[in-house]
Amino acid sequence: LFRTHAAIDAGRREPWEFGPEVLEHARAALVERERLRPYFVTLSQVARMTGAPYVRPMWWGAPGDRALRECEDAFLLG
Repeated sequence: LFRTHAAIDAGRREPWEFGPEVLEHARAALVERERLRPYFVTLSQVARMTGAPYVRPMWWGAPGDRALRECEDAFLLG
């Protein structure tokens, strides 16, 4: 997931607007996203066939685990 746009009044958000260090990190993230694109396409197809989301909460595989239900800063992908 990646977006460079925002609300009209939010100002410029393009990676190059924040300097060379941010641009370098943004470039690396985009390269990684492109590397993973076939995987994301496959995840989308599986989600369409099964109805299960491909971005899942941590408790998805163990719904009875209370600690996982309280986790709000991590997720499963795939």
